[in-house]
Formats: sequence, C-alpha cells, structure tokens
Amino acid sequence: MRRSLRLLASIGFLGTCCLLLAPLAASADTSGRIVVDKSINGVRLGATQASVKKVLGRPRSTAHCSVFTGCSPVPGANPGTASWTYGPSQRKQTSYVFIKGRVALMGTFSSAERTNAGVGPGTSLTIARQRYPDLAFHKFPPGQPPSGYYMTPPPTKMGDDFTMLVIARGKVDWLEIGRWNASPKYVCDFSICS
Repeated sequence: MRRSLRLLASIGFLGTCCLLLAPLAASADTSGRIVVDKSINGVRLGATQASVKKVLGRPRSTAHCSVFTGCSPVPGANPGTASWTYGPSQRKQTSYVFIKGRVALMGTFSSAERTNAGVGPGTSLTIARQRYPDLAFHKFPPGQPPSGYYMTPPPTKMGDDFTMLVIARGKVDWLEIGRWNASPKYVCDFSICS
C-alpha cells in the first residue's frame, strides 16, 4: 500500500512538473521562428543540405539559382549554387540558397514566420521601426524591390551576417537572412545587397 502511494505521489509530482514546464517548452518553440542574423525555421546559416532535409524534409522545389533575384535558372550560371523552396505557395514560402552545399542566404514571404519581437512578413513598417528602432535604410538598385531595412548593422566585409526587411506598400514583404558574399562568381544570388 505504501509502495503504491509513493508511486502515485511520484507520478503526481512528475505530472505537475510536466504541466509547469510545458508552457516553457511551447514558448521556446513558438516565440519566434526567425532568429535575427541566424536562422529561419531552425535552419541556420552555414547548415548543410543534409541537415536542412533533416529539419524540414524534402523541398517543394529546387533550382540552380536564387529565387530572390529573378535571374534565370541556367545550369552552370552559378556554379555550386542551389535554391530550395518550402511552403504551399509563393506568398507562404520560405527559401534557402546554398553555396557549395551550405546555406548562405534564406528568406521568407510567410506571415507565419516571426522574430521574438513579432516582426515578419505582413508586419507594418511602423511596427517594425517601433520594435527595432535601429533599422538602417537600404536603397536597392533600379529594377529591384522599392526599399529595404537592415535589422542589424549592414554587412561591410565578406562573411558578415545580416537580416533585412524588404518593404512593399508600407509592410514587410519578405525577411531575408544572409552571409555577405561579394564574390562576382555568385553575384546573382546576392545582387539584392550589392
């Protein structure tokens, strides 16, 4: 009898701990799927193709060119470059660009993706500025999107990580995280920041 009571007390204690810790675990998973300068959906800059598949599964589509710049996906145009896209449609997609098999750029149109401060596609520029007061304006070259803002200091040298909000009609159209690469060999994927 005592043994049964001890067992029930232990189970009750463990159950209480699980109930108390569950909100912490849930908040860790849902408090922000975008980590500024680091990751989107648990995929970090520098991740291998194998590790992206392990985290997200098979991509919906793949290409030999970045989806971010509209350059034509001609095989060999960007040696060692590939783009994987996830999500049911363009307005809900998140894409990852690989150089030599490692994530060098990623971006999302999905309004489900947010930073811990609640900023992501669909957020108004006003709210983004309130939550990230140090946004640095970036003017795109002609033919590129209308405007962008770096959320952290703009990249200045090879290897610098950055996060950018691309704005259309007063709202975040997409959010992009990348590792600055000034190599002309890969300029198609990074013209957005050149």
